Amino acid sequence: MGRLFQLLICLVPLFSLVSCSTLRRAEDHRSHRTLQEARSVLEQICSLGAKSITSKGDLWMKAKSPKSSGQFSAVFQAERDGPFTLDVLNPFGGTEARIQVRSGKYQIQGGTNSGVNQGKVLQAGDQTWSGIPLEWVSSLLLGQVPCPDQNGTITSGMSERPLEWIRSERGEWILNVRVKRPGRKSVEEVYQYWIESQAEREWPKALEWTRGGSHPQKVRFEFSDPHPDWGVPRKWSASSDQGSVSVKWRNVEMIFAREGSATTGRSP
Repeated sequence: MGRLFQLLICLVPLFSLVSCSTLRRAEDHRSHRTLQEARSVLEQICSLGAKSITSKGDLWMKAKSPKSSGQFSAVFQAERDGPFTLDVLNPFGGTEARIQVRSGKYQIQGGTNSGVNQGKVLQAGDQTWSGIPLEWVSSLLLGQVPCPDQNGTITSGMSERPLEWIRSERGEWILNVRVKRPGRKSVEEVYQYWIESQAEREWPKALEWTRGGSHPQKVRFEFSDPHPDWGVPRKWSASSDQGSVSVKWRNVEMIFAREGSATTGRSP
């Protein structure tokens, strides 16, 4: 089995997060960042990539786990509420492996250049891939940031989602969101967004996400290089205590919903 296969398979069980920043409640600074601001910032975060329907193109991926590490190019296609496909390429452009995510499950197959492994299912599973909940794999490639409301709107249930500003020891503002997801009444999720003020917008430079329950999960995301026109991150990473994966767009085409029609854009 090739090095790329070993790397992809080793990445699968990345469930827990190493990072643990020291936080303190910003009680004495509460007036600097209001609840109204919190709702507005969360709405901005949830609106990133909210109108994207399809994305496809080339990307550069770097992955690291205790057993293996490496970097490689890949081509992908992601659809909203649809399947996600990523072909891992070797230095000569041949397909070493294909990763498919569909209906909450994933599988890794040998590619056309993988020799005896061609077409074989090398690994399959559900819930997460590389530590990322499968429900977010396509969303991340559609330019979205993990959010309690992935449709880009703040629902009437917002009052049931406690919002508060927290400040790190370094003085960074963190938007803390607690939510109980539909169908998981006993499971709480916490989204902690590290907010960076940029020109005319608030940028989520990092997110630490946790989910409780019988199978707790923790993941740290980082986002950078917002597209000048679309505003979506062209670089992102996800990390846990068992490894990390980072992605950089190279040449990506996206289709956006526009008032009953669709428009196409291309990222350099």
